[in-house]
Amino acid sequence: MAAVLRDTRESYLYFGTKMARLLSGRVVSENNYHLAAQASFLPEDPRYLDRMKFGSVVTWQCIAPMAIERKAKYVRSRLAEADMQIAGHGRGIIHIAMDAELHSDASDLRRQRNLDTLSTFKMNSQVAIVYLHYFVPRVSEDHSWLTDETVDVFSRLEQSPPSFPAFTNANMLDNGLPAWRQSFRPSSA
Repeated sequence: MAAVLRDTRESYLYFGTKMARLLSGRVVSENNYHLAAQASFLPEDPRYLDRMKFGSVVTWQCIAPMAIERKAKYVRSRLAEADMQIAGHGRGIIHIAMDAELHSDASDLRRQRNLDTLSTFKMNSQVAIVYLHYFVPRVSEDHSWLTDETVDVFSRLEQSPPSFPAFTNANMLDNGLPAWRQSFRPSSA
């Protein structure tokens, strides 16, 4: 609370990611938190507040084995569907996109299960390459919209092609970590 009160002493604070960070003392996963507060709001824009009496931030993460298993099966059904579409039409490339959750063991397990699925899946078509795109949407104090991406490549070609990201102008990080394990620095404000 002290951090929020300092921040709103002479201004208003947006009811969002910065407030969650100030209340919790750490950056929170923007997809998995809920804010609640009793405060006065800016009359012109009720998304901004000051004079907070109390505030709460609740975070969560899915670790349910059944939910993780269902997410992992997604790639098998999509792969089968794409394989049937390509069958009989010559060589093809498959792109499968999915969301991933920040700092998530479920995303790690899902990726491993996807890798296992692709290594054992029997193609009926002449698919040459499969790209798995994992997208991590981010909202930060500095940016209204960011998406981090990890791409896994599976190839039947002699020489494996390079990664083919959906966001071709993105800054690539070459630290070996998937998008959901990348650190994200909030603004210093």
